[in-house]
Amino acid sequence: MGAEKRSHLWGGGIECESMKFGGAQHQQRVGCCCCKSSGKRAARQSVEEGKHGVTLSEWLPCLIPPALALGVYTNSLGGEFVHDDLSAITANRDITDPAAGTWDFLYNDFWGTSLLDPLSHKSYRPLTILTFKWNYALSGLNPWSYHAVNVILHAAVSALFAWLCLNCLGLSKLSSLLTASLFAIHPIHTEAPSRRTLLIVGDLYKVAQNGLESKPS
Repeated sequence: MGAEKRSHLWGGGIECESMKFGGAQHQQRVGCCCCKSSGKRAARQSVEEGKHGVTLSEWLPCLIPPALALGVYTNSLGGEFVHDDLSAITANRDITDPAAGTWDFLYNDFWGTSLLDPLSHKSYRPLTILTFKWNYALSGLNPWSYHAVNVILHAAVSALFAWLCLNCLGLSKLSSLLTASLFAIHPIHTEAPSRRTLLIVGDLYKVAQNGLESKPS
């Protein structure tokens, strides 16, 4: 009995026809190994693109609000110390006095008075004072660096708030963008450097609280 085998190359794959036996033609199409491998590779590539193929539009709600915050508040970099800055920064020995102990600020209130003193304000903000000490080590009493840190912190909080709107509050991209943008440029956030506590603690607490409240019970 004669046998004949024919193969055709179609689009990178090979289709194999069955052999003819004694004039009777039985055709059975079988996908070759290279065709199957090519299909698997294409499927894997599609899955990877789905995981990592994040477009710029996906990030816009988290990028535009901090950019607005930087744009709106950059003009504050040339400002001076005002109001509470004078007592909380320039007159605070925990920040400016080289004779003060390195860790004295841990035992003093926000204004540099011992917490054990009856006249102490009892406002305990050591993290804020620590960042002021870093500012002082960097630039002395030049207000520029204090304002710059505040603006950067506010931009970071604005980006975090936008991310929480998208991922925790379930808002749409447009709603998250508008909400976070309003948060970024609202004049209520215009504060002197000594009010950095509101950025480090207040804003971050508010954002974290919103995220926790959005979780299902």
